[in-house]
Amino acid sequence: MLRILCVILVYCILAACSITNQTPAARSLRELGSTDGCTLIKTDEINNASFGAYPEVCKERAFSEMKNLVAQLGGNAYRYQIIQLAPCLMGGTTISFEAYSCTIR
Repeated sequence: MLRILCVILVYCILAACSITNQTPAARSLRELGSTDGCTLIKTDEINNASFGAYPEVCKERAFSEMKNLVAQLGGNAYRYQIIQLAPCLMGGTTISFEAYSCTIR
């Protein structure tokens, strides 16, 4: 029984340290100040409540998930608003965002 608890504890610690990897397309996105010359693709919300004790960890994971989703939708820019910033175990980070396709300036 103790062995199983130790394995679960190690798994939780490792999961808390992992960050969602961004795709190459997600890394090239830009944050918008103005939406001039841009077309709205989708408005959505991301909530990251996976393992992790610190709000910054959940925020980083939620941002990575958001950027991956914007890129997957074919967007090249985004705008966001943090709705909730909390430790993952307390509800995690919730981000409301808009995905855009913009002409390159």
